Amino acid sequence: MKNITLILTLIVIAFFCNAQEIEYLQLNNKSTNATIAECDSVSNLQYYQKGDKINLSWNVPGQVSLSHSGEYDNNAIGAGIDFTVGHKFEPEDLVDYVGYSVVKISFVPNESFHCNYTVKVWKKTNGVLEVVASQPVEHFIIEQYNTFTLLDPVVIEENSTYYFGYRAQSGGGFPVGVDAGPAVVGKGDIYLNPNNVWISIYEQAGANFNFNVCIKAHIAPSSGDSAPTGFNVLRNDTLLDYTPISAYTDENIYFGQIEYCIEAVYSNCTSERNCILVDVEYSSVDTQKSDFSIYPNPANNYLNISGGNFDMVKIYNSIGKLMGVYDNTNTIDISKYPSGLYIVELIDGSKIFREKIIKK
Repeated sequence: MKNITLILTLIVIAFFCNAQEIEYLQLNNKSTNATIAECDSVSNLQYYQKGDKINLSWNVPGQVSLSHSGEYDNNAIGAGIDFTVGHKFEPEDLVDYVGYSVVKISFVPNESFHCNYTVKVWKKTNGVLEVVASQPVEHFIIEQYNTFTLLDPVVIEENSTYYFGYRAQSGGGFPVGVDAGPAVVGKGDIYLNPNNVWISIYEQAGANFNFNVCIKAHIAPSSGDSAPTGFNVLRNDTLLDYTPISAYTDENIYFGQIEYCIEAVYSNCTSERNCILVDVEYSSVDTQKSDFSIYPNPANNYLNISGGNFDMVKIYNSIGKLMGVYDNTNTIDISKYPSGLYIVELIDGSKIFREKIIKK
């Protein structure tokens, strides 16, 4: 399918198709509405590290998925064009989910070379189509479902049609992953043409395009006792922050092993924690510039610190084991440490400064 015929066909589809929207009578394959126990915990806590940042994400209690697609079929479309694809859900498809919030969008990117992706949500009310969420994607893995948390969740309203999808701006390749079909015509196989009208790929291109774009919208209760008001993020058993969305970026990570835990906060309770361990290598953490000076280096018995005030000092060995923790002090006795490489970490409020030293 990835051939010149596909390229020419999709170019014709994207730029010369009929602008009249077609209505289809197609049964929806949405997930069953879910109920959650009071004070339920989050699930599927995951992370990825990018430089000196740890990005966390998790599933909201009561989260369900809406999709017209199946698993990725190692196939893709959209060669070399600016292509916007989506899934359509009409008011009757969403009657059980009015008041829920769209919290995440998943899709299968199939191209990384010179390709930019933006997840989007559209709402159509009284014939007027508008974008209600648009968020560029910073990190993705090709040829599998990737899930992205919306920084501004979208609340589902009555009597509105919603489209969940993304825009792929590609300089080549086939950026849009698809399933094995058959197409949920007019709902799972649609793209947005230049006239801002959603068009069925199957209806335009024929039986060889009998598949759905791989997309999932994840929604969760956004009000009531069964819905969390937000989430506590803990780092090494200490509250780091509170966030109203199901994602968090720690921009001041520590060298060594870090345990992150998430608590769902409700109006009348707080859930049990869901935790994950992260091993952070020194080489992956950028050392911030500071006015502090740590000397002598190499050192024998004592380290001296000058240049300002700080709250705490931590010393790690070369494999990330924590060797010592010291309160605000300018002189540290390291005489009992074995010879070798160490990392000295100065903590000044929310700022962290690190420097390598050699113990003779």
